[in-house]
Amino acid sequence: MQIENCYKNNFTQSNPSINQAAINILLTNKGLEKYGMASVDEQIEKILTVMRLPKINLDIMGVSIDIDNGIFTSLQIKEMDSFIFNESISFQIKNMSLEIHFEVYISQKQFPFLQDTGQIIIQMENIDLSTIVRIESEDECKNKFKPYLKQTLINIKKFQFTFNCNLQIIINMISQLLQNQISQLINGILGEQIAQEIMLNLMESFIFQNEIIQNNMSSTIVTDQRLINGIQINGQFMVVSITGQRCIYIDNQCYNSFKYQLSNKQQYYTNNDIQYQIEKAAFNSGFDLWLHTTQKVNNDIIIKNIKLIQFHNTGAEIQLNILIKGIEKQLVFLDLIKFSQTTGNGGIFRIKLSNLIKNEGNVNSSEIAEIIQFFETSFEQYNLQVSKTNYLNQDSQLVVYLDANWVHFGIDMK
Repeated sequence: MQIENCYKNNFTQSNPSINQAAINILLTNKGLEKYGMASVDEQIEKILTVMRLPKINLDIMGVSIDIDNGIFTSLQIKEMDSFIFNESISFQIKNMSLEIHFEVYISQKQFPFLQDTGQIIIQMENIDLSTIVRIESEDECKNKFKPYLKQTLINIKKFQFTFNCNLQIIINMISQLLQNQISQLINGILGEQIAQEIMLNLMESFIFQNEIIQNNMSSTIVTDQRLINGIQINGQFMVVSITGQRCIYIDNQCYNSFKYQLSNKQQYYTNNDIQYQIEKAAFNSGFDLWLHTTQKVNNDIIIKNIKLIQFHNTGAEIQLNILIKGIEKQLVFLDLIKFSQTTGNGGIFRIKLSNLIKNEGNVNSSEIAEIIQFFETSFEQYNLQVSKTNYLNQDSQLVVYLDANWVHFGIDMK
């Protein structure tokens, strides 16, 4: 398979390699648990819509019973634990409640050959569910994933069965026996299928990833979020790596090429639920694209170049080379990088020009203010898909400058 065929969009840089991963995103055990709970709360309707159980055929006292269209009508998960180990994730769900509705088709095989339809409602409470999950790519694209479950166990502590049909004689004949059969299935193969359905659909929310992310839909500037090497289980983290390059998006085509040579990745971990390790090239790719689309502040001021020179312990050093009335001058700012939420699940890493530390050429204060305002209103801030952004606690932000090239950014979920 050609890598270009792996995505619905086309990219100038069709096949990025791991040494071009300017952004590495890490999710901890605790973050995974919170992420899971947020996923259930946020996507419960979707989960209920897509989960289906297979058809069940029973034969009780000469009555053929087809139980079909098993639909999950209610699902509540109150507690979830996870542990990442050996390229797998162990999940434990506790105190879960669930309601399933089935359609029932009844046909008596002997005289008087009664036929009927009905409904079975199964209500389960205090359910404990555990499984071990491996995430594997379905093909060499590594952008489509399939969760594989093993050692899936379900323990149902409270179970209620309701059977309704039109003919009372059938209810009297098979109701108790049917309940016994269903109870055995719930504690056996049907219970395993229920557990599989819930965990597989829950994992879909973990491993979903956008190819591109775009905060401002009126803009053509997007962020390349194709996964390099797919989703990895590394130590105590679930890890994804992306180039993070910016590109101009027109007719399903991302125009740009990641031209930077990245430095060696710096290993550093905090206790934050979600952690980002970002190389300065990711930000500079955004600056390059901004300069490609706009440079002129006014008739007298032109920005010739803007570049994140280095990180150090007080911030990100950003250098602007400008022309003022044809004379080249230079400004250097030193500012923190901050994370902000957008509507939906998007997030922005914000860069501001506010703390001027060097003014070569004696640019006056009004000109500086005009440049800062121009940047603030025209620069597309660095956007990224952040899992469950609405559940992140912005007050928990921790920024650690690892070296001149890498910054570590941690944030917790609420």
